[in-house]
Amino acid sequence: MSFPQMPFPHLVKSALWKIVDAMALNPVPFVKNPAKDFTRKRKLDFVRMIRFCICMESGCLSHELLKYFYFNPDEAPTASAFVQQRAKLLAQAFCHILKQFNSRFPLKMFLGKYSLIAVDGCEFNIPRNPDDPSTFHPASGRSKKGFNSLHSISLFDLVSKRYLDVALQPGRLKNEFAALCQLIERFPSDSSPIFVADRGFASYNVFAHALEKAFTLPYAPRTSTQCASLGPAACLTGLTSGLMSFSPGQMQRKKGSILNWPASTASYAKQSPLTLSPTVPPNTLCGFG
Repeated sequence: MSFPQMPFPHLVKSALWKIVDAMALNPVPFVKNPAKDFTRKRKLDFVRMIRFCICMESGCLSHELLKYFYFNPDEAPTASAFVQQRAKLLAQAFCHILKQFNSRFPLKMFLGKYSLIAVDGCEFNIPRNPDDPSTFHPASGRSKKGFNSLHSISLFDLVSKRYLDVALQPGRLKNEFAALCQLIERFPSDSSPIFVADRGFASYNVFAHALEKAFTLPYAPRTSTQCASLGPAACLTGLTSGLMSFSPGQMQRKKGSILNWPASTASYAKQSPLTLSPTVPPNTLCGFG
């Protein structure tokens, strides 16, 4: 007897909840105080707490709790109870879920071999707290009272269309170079990634961290002057894996192509974008423009 195959959205959701259920069997690595946290019976136990955090939308906290508990006021916990339970969780819990979830569904490869990874940062406002100098921005033209923020730097797979990793920093202490180095160090060494980033991520420290992981680095010159200043390295037309830097206007979109080299580098990109010129050995270290 054959059974109907589970629809893909249901398969994805089932895989996600199985990861959370498996974590609940041993929550010690994911809570701040393993001897006490989530040991008593609560409306928001470990599984419900994680699931609720994942399912939350943009409504106020009280409404989101009511909606999650099917608008049953006798079952829904208070916003205060949620805050207390949330404080018991470590950020590593959600990092674990992200990595385990991605491992359940293999990534699609660019040209059958390469992981095409976009890198960028984003800033998020968090509740105002003037007593936190690492995140508080004093009053200025942007805000009359000041505000607090966090800065995130994410890795996004452009082919599979999913997030792979993220680094969080206090808004006033953000350092995108350090964040990208951290993400590169955590990236699997047995893969062939191409990191596509804007010029704000360009630094020799980033190069050094990538080389330690055996990732090759390409260079996308922004002007003909930069092409000439590169000397022999200007023969580099692609990579086995690496990191590219483009200004926004240089990303040209054409049918049937994911990456297109800017016109200023056309003379150096006549070959396939993912081949190395024979005049330049692999693992050549080049700079950013």
